Amino acid sequence: MVTALFSLRERGGLRAQGGSVTLRNFKDSETIVVTKVTFVHPDGTRETHAGIEGETVMDCALDLGGVGIRAQCGGACICVTCHCYVESPWSERIDPPRSDELEMLEYAWEREPNSRLACQVVLDPACAGIVIRLPLRQA
Repeated sequence: MVTALFSLRERGGLRAQGGSVTLRNFKDSETIVVTKVTFVHPDGTRETHAGIEGETVMDCALDLGGVGIRAQCGGACICVTCHCYVESPWSERIDPPRSDELEMLEYAWEREPNSRLACQVVLDPACAGIVIRLPLRQA
């Protein structure tokens, strides 16, 4: 992922705005918006990475080797192994969970009001700089 982003940067332009960066490839008229995603581990360790808008928080985590998210169902919303906590103010900015996600969250370990399945949180402009807290264990 990093190599592709640098090649886009070299061939086009780079624009930063808040917690996101826009990479534009002027040759192919391709635009990729990259947003900052911070994962907070149970021990308080923070990892900040780049996620691509339109992909999910789960995709971002898996691109980085998991970052504490197992995602056994691959994003089909049929398990809770990508359970996470979306910190405020982002939890109020993103779309609310659908009924199938709410049903699966019934099985999440230590569910909180801001519990979400990372496979259902799509990175968009409202997610710029999002902070995702990881649970001590996945189901």
